[in-house]
Amino acid sequence: MKAVHRWALAALGSMFLWSVESCLAGVVGGVRTVALSGMTAPGTNETFGDVGYSGVSLNNLGETAFIASPSFNNFEFLFEPRPTRAINDESVWTEAGGSGLRRIAHEGPGLPGDATYANVARPLISDYGDTIYHGSFSGQPAATQRSAVNILRNRLGHTDVVVAAHGSIAPSTSVTYFEIHRPSINANGDVAFFGGVNASVDKYQGIWAEVGGGSLDLVGRQGDSAPGTTGTFRDLSEILTFDSSLAIGSGGHVAFRGTFFNDRTQGAIWLATPTGALQAIVREGDVAPGTNATFSAVGPPRVNGRGELAYSNDSGRALWRYSTETGSVLVAIQGQHAPGVDAVFASNHINFPTFRDPALGDGGHAAFAASLLKGNVMTESIWAADPSGELKMVARQGDSAPGTDVVFLDFGTPTVNARGQLAFSARTVDFSPLHHGIWAQDRNGVLRPIVKAGDSLNVNVNPATPDLREVQYLSFSEGGSFGLDRITGFNDLGQVAFFARFTDGTSGVFVSNAVAIPEPSSIVALGPLALMYRSRMRWARH
Repeated sequence: MKAVHRWALAALGSMFLWSVESCLAGVVGGVRTVALSGMTAPGTNETFGDVGYSGVSLNNLGETAFIASPSFNNFEFLFEPRPTRAINDESVWTEAGGSGLRRIAHEGPGLPGDATYANVARPLISDYGDTIYHGSFSGQPAATQRSAVNILRNRLGHTDVVVAAHGSIAPSTSVTYFEIHRPSINANGDVAFFGGVNASVDKYQGIWAEVGGGSLDLVGRQGDSAPGTTGTFRDLSEILTFDSSLAIGSGGHVAFRGTFFNDRTQGAIWLATPTGALQAIVREGDVAPGTNATFSAVGPPRVNGRGELAYSNDSGRALWRYSTETGSVLVAIQGQHAPGVDAVFASNHINFPTFRDPALGDGGHAAFAASLLKGNVMTESIWAADPSGELKMVARQGDSAPGTDVVFLDFGTPTVNARGQLAFSARTVDFSPLHHGIWAQDRNGVLRPIVKAGDSLNVNVNPATPDLREVQYLSFSEGGSFGLDRITGFNDLGQVAFFARFTDGTSGVFVSNAVAIPEPSSIVALGPLALMYRSRMRWARH
C-alpha cells in the first residue's frame, strides 16, 4: 500500500482543530487528544485516571497503544520511578486497526471482552492491526519493563495469540522457557526477543524471532556455532542491558550483539536475514574501516528495513554504517572536524560519550548525538547523516531553542523517520523536567517546537469549548538506550506521540501533526481516498 494513502486518514481527525487552536495565543496547535484523565474509558463504566505514563507507542497510521489506570500515580517528576500500587489496576489500550480506542487486556478480576492478567506492561503497536504486549498470569513471576513472562499478540481486538510463554517449549529445542525478556518489534508486527531456557549453563541463552507471519524460530543459541567465526556463541545476555543490543528492522532483519568463544571470548555483531540466514558483520579484532586501528569492542546495532546497520565501537569513539553493497563505512570519528562547525568531534568523556545511540531510518538516514570540543569547552549536539553519509548538525547545546527565548541545555536520544526528519527531546534553562520539550524537523528540515513544559494544550476534542491545561512535564518514546522495543513516538509521516502531565495533576496521551507530511491541507484533501484504500488494502500482506 502506498504510504500516503495509509497515513492520510490517520491525521484527519485533528486538522480542523489546527486552525482554531492557532488563533489562541500560547496554545499548542495541531494536537489530537487520545485519552485524558477524567475521560470516560471507552467500553467501560470507568474514567481514566493516569494514562500513558509508561510510554506511548505510535505506528505509521497515527494510532497509539499505551498503559492506563483508573487511579493516579501521583509521582512528581518525569524521571522518578513509579510507586508501588496497593492493587493491580493497569490496562492495555490500543487504537490498532482503525476501530477507535479500546481496552484489550487488564489486571485484576475478569471482565468480559478482554484478557485478564495478574500484571501487564507497556504495549507496542504495528501498522497492521497488531498490538503486542507482555503480561503474567496468576501464579507466574510478575512482568516488568524488562521481563515479559508471556508475549502476546492481539489483532484488531480479537482473541490474544501467545507468541511465547513462560514454561512453554522453546522452538528448535526440547526444553522450556524459564525467562522471556521484553521483545523488540517492527512496524509489520514481527517480533524478536531474548529468552532463557531450562538447560545447562552453557546452553540456556537464546534469541527467537517471528517474521513475516511465519512461526516462531530460533535465531541463535548459546553453545551453537557462531557464523563468521570458528567458535560458538558464548554470551547473549548483553541484550538484557539498557543499551538494547537486539533490534528488528521493518524488513524482518534481526541484528544483535553478543560474544563468541574459540580460544578466548570476543564480541561481535550478527545480522539475520528474513529467511533466517545469519552472518557476522563485525568482530572484535577486525580492522575498523576508515581507520588504522582494530575493533577492541563493538556497540549495539541499529537496523532498518533495508537490512542496513548503524553501530559504534563500545567506547563511542566512532560511528559506522553497514550495507550489503558497501560493507561497513566510517560515518564520523573523534578528532574529525565537525562539518560546518568550529569544533571537532570530541574524544570520549565519561559524561559526554562522543557518539551515542545512533538511529537509522528506513530511508537510510541516520541520526546521533555527539560531543563537540572547541578549545577546552565541550558541548553536546544532534547530527543527521543522509544516505550518502553527508553530515549536518541539527542542534547544539547553547543554541537558541526554537519557539523559546532560551537555549538548549542538553538532549535526549534523537530518532529519525523514513523521510529523514529528526525528532528529539531536550531541556532548557536547567536540568529540571519542568524545562523539558520536544522538537522535530518539518518537511524542509527546519527545526520546530512540538510541545514544551509551560505550554497550554486544548485537551477538548470540541473546538467550540476549549479546555486549556498547562503542561508541567512530558515524555516522548525516543527508541534509544531505554527504548528496548525500538519503537518510537515519531512515525514516518512526521507525527509525534507524547504523554503530558498538567499542573492540575491530570495527564493524557496526545498526537501532534505539527510537522506531519503531507501538510495538513493535503491530509484533509486525501481523507476520503485514504478511507477507501485502508478498507481495501489493510490486509494485502496477509
